[in-house]
Amino acid sequence: MIKFHDKYNFLWLSILIAAGVAFMQIWGNTVGLTLIFILFGVLIVLATAKDMAIPLLIFFLPWSPLIKFAPGSTSMYTISLVAVLMIFLLRSSKKFAVMHIFPAALLFVLTIIVKTVTDSPIDGSYILFLMCMILFPLATNEKGRRYDFYMLVVFFSLGIITAALSARWLVIFPNIARYIDVIEYSSLTRLSGYYGDPNFYSAHITAAIGGAILLLLNETKIIRKIVVYLMIAVLLYCGFLSVSKSFALILVCMLLLWVIEVLFKRGRLSSKVTMLLALLIGGVYILTSILFTDLLDMMMERFVGAGSSLSELTTRRSDLWINYLRMFEENPLVLLFGKGYTEDLVNGRGSHNIVIQMVYQFGLVGTLLTLVWFYEYCKIVLRTVRLKMEHIVQLLLMIGGTFGPWLGLDLLMFDEFFILPFFVFLGILYLNKEDGEESAESVIPDEVAE
Repeated sequence: MIKFHDKYNFLWLSILIAAGVAFMQIWGNTVGLTLIFILFGVLIVLATAKDMAIPLLIFFLPWSPLIKFAPGSTSMYTISLVAVLMIFLLRSSKKFAVMHIFPAALLFVLTIIVKTVTDSPIDGSYILFLMCMILFPLATNEKGRRYDFYMLVVFFSLGIITAALSARWLVIFPNIARYIDVIEYSSLTRLSGYYGDPNFYSAHITAAIGGAILLLLNETKIIRKIVVYLMIAVLLYCGFLSVSKSFALILVCMLLLWVIEVLFKRGRLSSKVTMLLALLIGGVYILTSILFTDLLDMMMERFVGAGSSLSELTTRRSDLWINYLRMFEENPLVLLFGKGYTEDLVNGRGSHNIVIQMVYQFGLVGTLLTLVWFYEYCKIVLRTVRLKMEHIVQLLLMIGGTFGPWLGLDLLMFDEFFILPFFVFLGILYLNKEDGEESAESVIPDEVAE
């Protein structure tokens, strides 16, 4: 019988479940899929009971589009998320944070009024969004009990890597190919794991790389550093498979911040030289390796062929932004109160910008309420954390890697809107570990945490 004193048992079981999902999708066996989805649900519930919900949720996030019976159906990941939220509620009945509920409740009232006036339907995604606003911040109650930021980065990175590489290799099988989009045009081939959109897919990767770089700048254990270097190398390969311009731009910004932090951070010169040499060697390998050369050529082709206009550089995202801004000008009521969380889009196209999307869905009034909710969410998780000036560059690196892609994506209606901020918050706690705000794993024995 498996005992969960070793928290990494959850990681190995997650990998086995993910492999089982892929195999059953290839086989196309409904009974087999049902069985593996039951095992997946049991594992998620058990992890929540053991204060390991977030690591498993973040591992399976890149796999979530595959954890369903058919393309277009509800993902079992979503159903499991609801179960996790219910367990959070039951376990937090005596220490329930309430301040974030008020802006969430006001946003509910606003959107219900808009839906009533515009005769928009109340669907499952809307209900789940409000549930997450009220209950997801309760995940902070498992913070510091069973896992630290290093473990979270490992779970996230391996979830991305296993999903990306398996999708690349298994696309030859017709049953599973239904879940895998391969975008081909001109001489370019863009992959995106099981996520369908290369930019959504690469947004996971830049967030994971940001967390990994944070670990490299602060970890002292050699084994951990080696593991992180290896994860970054594979994540880079997975990221280049997307041939995403936004991935390349955000990656360059993160690398520049990494170099700045290494040069100006207090510490021994030998350590700085070692890290810069490792970065240089890694860069040379990427530029010369046969694994990367074709991908780099495709990436350069996208930038060279982008032209000089803003529309071409942003792959016509700026045209979508202008369309939405014009719509706000023509419809001041939408600008003020939004559309009430609906899939009714301007010309049938998303805004491809999280800020514009929030204003479109909730209006300026609802966007303000959402920001107030997010502020309360921060307070619940971070509590008494005081940011130090010496951490500013690392904080910018982490925030840029995670939230930078959101400026070109519509993420409001995705699970990332709640999960990835929590990932960033734990990175901030990790930076403050000398103040006792890091995971309590080092001071809470497994027997107590059980």
